Amino acid sequence: MAAAAAAAARLVAAVRAGLLARADAEVAVQAAAYFKGVVEFWGVKTPAMDAVYDACGPRPPPAVLHAAAAALLADSVFEMKHVGVYALYRGVGALARDAATAAQVVDTVEAAFDGRHVYDWATCDGLSSRVLAACAREHRSLAERVAAWRTAPYLWKQRAAAVTFVKLTATPLGYQPLILDVATHLAGHPERFVQLGVGWMLRELSVSAPATFADFMAAHGAAMSREGLRYAVEKLPSEQRARLLAVPRASPLPAADGSTGSAAAAGGAGSKRPRRVTAAAARAEPPPPPVPVLSRTGSTRRRVPRADMTIS
Repeated sequence: MAAAAAAAARLVAAVRAGLLARADAEVAVQAAAYFKGVVEFWGVKTPAMDAVYDACGPRPPPAVLHAAAAALLADSVFEMKHVGVYALYRGVGALARDAATAAQVVDTVEAAFDGRHVYDWATCDGLSSRVLAACAREHRSLAERVAAWRTAPYLWKQRAAAVTFVKLTATPLGYQPLILDVATHLAGHPERFVQLGVGWMLRELSVSAPATFADFMAAHGAAMSREGLRYAVEKLPSEQRARLLAVPRASPLPAADGSTGSAAAAGGAGSKRPRRVTAAAARAEPPPPPVPVLSRTGSTRRRVPRADMTIS
C-alpha cells in the first residue's frame, strides 16, 4: 500500500511538472472566462494534456492508477482533473472487463463526486461518457448503481446519472428502463446542467428508440425546461420538433435552496428557464474544494457546449 501511494505521488508530481512546462497564460485566461471562473486553468490544450500523461510511461498497476487518479481529480486545476479523467479512460478498457476491478473504477469516480471535486461540466462529462459508460456497458449492476445517482444530493452526480447513458441508449443490453427511470426522476429538475444532461440523453434515445422517446415526451416532456427540451428534440424532424417545443411548460420543482427554480432565477413567475446553479447547491457536506465552486455558473444564457468541446 505504501509503495503504491509513493508511486502514485511520483506520477502526480510528473504530471504536474509536465503540465506546468506547457502552461500558456493567454490560453488560461481565455479558458477561465469560457468556464465563467468556476475552475482554475494553467492554459494547456487537450492534446498536450494527454501527451503529458502518455509520456509518464506504461499504464500503472490498478492500485497506483486509482490513487493517482483520485489525487488528480481532487486538484483545483482543470488540467490536473482532465489528466485524472484521461488516466482512468486509458485504463478502463482492461479494468472494465472484470466486475470487481470495474467496481473499483466506479468507486474512484464516485469518491470524486462525493468529495465535491467535480464541479464543471467538462470533468463531469468526461468521467461519465468515457469512464462510467465503459463500466456500465460491461456490467448491468454498475449501470444500475450509476442510474441510482439520479437521487443524489449533488447536482453534478445527478448529471452524471444521465450523461453516462448517452452512448448506451442503442445498446442491446436492455438499459432503456434505467434510462427512463433517470429521465423521469430528473425531467423537472430545477438546475440547468442537470436539465441539459437529461436532454442530451433523451436526444440519443429519440434516434435509437423513437416510439419510446415519443411516449416519454407525452408523459413528461412538459416538466422539462425549454433549454433541456431543445436538446432533447434536436435530432427530430422539424415539424415534430416544433410541436413538442410548443407544449406549455409545467411549473418547476423546488430548487436546492427551497426556492422555485425557474421563477427564482428569472425574477418572476412563469419563467421557462431552469434555476441558475448557485453556490448553495454545490456546497452541501462534505465541504467543497478551495476553489470558488459554482459561484458564477449558469450566469449566461448561452448554450452549454458538448463534452467533446474541451479546449483543444
